[in-house]
Amino acid sequence: MSTQQTMQYAMRCHQRGRLAEAERLYRDVIRTEPQHCDALHLLGLIRIDQRDYQTGVRLIESAVAVNPRFAKAHFNLGVALTKLERYDDAVASFDHALRLTPEHVESWNARGNALIKAERVAEAKEAYDRALTLRPEHAGALLNRAAAFVRLEKLEEAQADLDRLLALDPNHVEAHIRRASLAAKRGDPLDAYQRLECETPDLSQSAEAWCVRGSALAQLRCYEEALEAYDRALELRSDYVDASAGRGGVLSMLRRFEEALLEYDRALRIDPDHVEALYNRGLALGELDRLEEALEYFERAVANKPRYLRGLANLVPVLARFRHFPQALECCDRALEIEPKHAQTLIWRADMLVKLRRFDDALAAYDTVLEVEPAGADSWFSLYLYLRKNICDWNGLDAMIARLRAGFTGPDPAPVAPLLLMSFDSTLEEKLNVARHFASTTPAPPSRKERPPEATFKPHERIRIAYISANFNRHPVAYTLAELMERHDRSKFDVIGISLGGDDRSDIRARIVSACTSFHDVNALSDEAAADLLRELEVDIAIDLMGHTEDSRRGMLALRCAPLQVNYLGFPGTSAEPYMDYLIADQYLIPSEHREGYTERLVRLPHSYMPIDTKWGASEHTPTRQSEGLPEQGFVFCAFTTHYKITPAVFDVWMRLLSQIESSVLWLQGANEVAERNLEAFAAERGVDPSRLIFAIRTPGIAEHLARHRLADLYLDTTPYNAHSTARDALWMGLPLLTIEGSSFASRVAGSILTAAGLPQLVAADLDAYESMALRLARDPQALADLKRHLAETRLAQPLFDMDLYRRHIEVAFTRMVERARRGEPPADFDIAALAQPPGD
Repeated sequence: MSTQQTMQYAMRCHQRGRLAEAERLYRDVIRTEPQHCDALHLLGLIRIDQRDYQTGVRLIESAVAVNPRFAKAHFNLGVALTKLERYDDAVASFDHALRLTPEHVESWNARGNALIKAERVAEAKEAYDRALTLRPEHAGALLNRAAAFVRLEKLEEAQADLDRLLALDPNHVEAHIRRASLAAKRGDPLDAYQRLECETPDLSQSAEAWCVRGSALAQLRCYEEALEAYDRALELRSDYVDASAGRGGVLSMLRRFEEALLEYDRALRIDPDHVEALYNRGLALGELDRLEEALEYFERAVANKPRYLRGLANLVPVLARFRHFPQALECCDRALEIEPKHAQTLIWRADMLVKLRRFDDALAAYDTVLEVEPAGADSWFSLYLYLRKNICDWNGLDAMIARLRAGFTGPDPAPVAPLLLMSFDSTLEEKLNVARHFASTTPAPPSRKERPPEATFKPHERIRIAYISANFNRHPVAYTLAELMERHDRSKFDVIGISLGGDDRSDIRARIVSACTSFHDVNALSDEAAADLLRELEVDIAIDLMGHTEDSRRGMLALRCAPLQVNYLGFPGTSAEPYMDYLIADQYLIPSEHREGYTERLVRLPHSYMPIDTKWGASEHTPTRQSEGLPEQGFVFCAFTTHYKITPAVFDVWMRLLSQIESSVLWLQGANEVAERNLEAFAAERGVDPSRLIFAIRTPGIAEHLARHRLADLYLDTTPYNAHSTARDALWMGLPLLTIEGSSFASRVAGSILTAAGLPQLVAADLDAYESMALRLARDPQALADLKRHLAETRLAQPLFDMDLYRRHIEVAFTRMVERARRGEPPADFDIAALAQPPGD
């Protein structure tokens, strides 16, 4: 036969389904004429029908290379490329076909399908529009455009397309199913259920209809009936992956997570790349506190569908939980490429920038949040102000603080983080009201069929105390607490560590772990599981070292994980939480006239409430002034405080001191370039050479940081938020510290420390007295030398640095708490009397 006759016979075989014979004949033609366009094209179609898409694409690409104007081949190439998930290439092929045949309806429809799969939904809708302009009754384009409208959250338009399709074909099963599914999406699952019952012609034999029915029943919370519907769908089509995944979802709703995992596994055996099954399996693993496995499945879902908005967005909090902040930020950016105005993702992106301490970028991100959701301005205003204070951007600060104060004093107060109030003047009453409002937002304990009873006391030989913190790593809380934990009397106390944060493998982390009778990392556990653990450990006193600070686990404490729960050390104020029994303070920190500002029962120690770790020795090597960027001569004022504690009023005093003390400099904390630039600008505005502000370089460790205190002359405190651990460091290194007495917990800590160090004369009554005292000491070398000598000679004899005495006082406090509770008495205020030094001390 001639080539033409062979092709005609091969095409007849192809049309009649005799594909093996047709393929043999096409190959015969290609052996004779390697560039026979039709043979290459049709052989490619056979390979595509047999799901050998790679070979099919290669053959059709050869055909269009021979004849670039072969429109049908371009079309079929686009279809094959769509099957291979090469969506951009598929769109390009359809575009070739449409340039040759602009009115080819199927090319427009198929182009829309490729665009939908590429998550380019708006463009897909436009392609379907064009198809329906050319052929208004095209069923596939109507069905597909309705799906695009759903993705664009234009449900009315989707409804109109489905109604139009059903008017053309009242028996169109898929349209009935889609319309029922749409009713469920619009919040009317009952309507969806009734549509399937009344309008779907052959419901009993449609797996798709049973699947939608299951979804509708699940939304109606008819979970057992929903499972039956999914079971019926799977009976009709055992490999129906959507039904299997939907059944897993219902089991998750019933909190039968282990069974749900099995169902998702079945779905993934059918389709290992099924995005919803991967994602929902991750959610179920998360509910079972298997967060590392959950993370793996979320990442697989996103890998299989890189433009999966929901998967990308919800991967962020899981990554953040593991402190993978750069990866979480990357997920946010990828999600926002898909939907630039996705509000929750914008919020999470700003949060991640805060975690990464990119405060100026975070401010810009919150500006975007407020543009997208202006109604949420009050909710974000306090965080916006916090970021401004972190970078020392004080322009318009007074007006912003006034607006914030107006917001939380009304009948419906705006949410404000209690820690923010510490850094600007506010009354005890305001602080209490804000804390109460913030406490009211504590997440409700998760539902559970059989809730465990609240923790109760069990008979133990020793009192079991659990220190709870996310900061058992390189953090001031760990450096403050380590020696106390080591010194606890093991004949009377079991010391349990509950870590809410990651392991940085630091020396201080190792010390904390070694100091504990047992140590438990609950970072990957839910609040409920963590509370269960503390009950299993039969903890008597849960000591919360977090309060209303970052990474706290208020939900765990709200579940009453221990019979007694104590607010201590981590948060300088009242928690206002009803489940917190005691607050540990001291008699200077909370005088009787301030009692009404605190909801917990107060336990006041006789000296400073803050323990001091005396085992942290400074490096024996003292750096030179030159190595620290300080001038060789001149007075060095020091303030290694966090930038957000610095206020314009305090900074004004500092600048006046520099102006009056020739050749003096101000040594500040470094590592925040935006804050440094702003402080230098404000110094210049006040007539001070910005070069007189010296920003400390980062040291390898705490020993080196402590050693450089020897280069400073006088530590200047901040108000209304005092230096806390930094004040302790200064005094431990023999550096006199000057503070201002305030009216709140946060503004009285340095005064408490100085009083316990035997230096109450360094507590000024107000800013004017503070400035006068600083000026006098800077001009009186002998007076300053006397203070330094006093610290050197009496330091270890003062209560502040007597850690064994401190340990005995706080153990009396813990013992009295437990004794009261065991007698059936409620928590009550009490003071601890000063104990005598043991003989030989």
